[in-house]
Amino acid sequence: MTDGVVVTDLVVRSSAGVLVAGTSFTLERGRCLAIIGESGSGKSMTAKAITGLLPGGVTATGSVSYGAETIALPASVQTWHGVRGARAVLLLQDPFTSLSPVHRCGDQVAWSIAAREERHGRPAPRRADAAAEVRTRLAEVGLPDRVARMHPHELSCGIRQRVAIAAALATEPDL
Repeated sequence: MTDGVVVTDLVVRSSAGVLVAGTSFTLERGRCLAIIGESGSGKSMTAKAITGLLPGGVTATGSVSYGAETIALPASVQTWHGVRGARAVLLLQDPFTSLSPVHRCGDQVAWSIAAREERHGRPAPRRADAAAEVRTRLAEVGLPDRVARMHPHELSCGIRQRVAIAAALATEPDL
């Protein structure tokens, strides 16, 4: 048993056939794992399968364990609701899929902070405390305070990606 993530015999299928075949790996807490391959080789499908975000018509079998919690695939929407944001966060290549275009970047990072606190049974931080943590989270990814006041469309793709990373890390997920 690990306090990280264990994926066992993951198979992802669509009507076109098997997209990911029998993949297994262990990712210890605090470590990195690179899944590399050509375009279309199943990297994104693997990530989506272990976070419960597969598109319609695509199914997964196998299991994924987050610490002591093992999820047999396929799993219900309710099962994944307790995992996403708390145990796992998926950031895709296009940050526009992670960020709302109508809300300021700082607000979006603050929502992640509030969600984390709620998950731990704590009240949402006071506005000043949340703003301070937003600045800290943005600084962790190399962004200045002013980015918090901007909307995603005002930023380059690379800066948007860093905002999405800051928001994801603010939830303090396991993966």
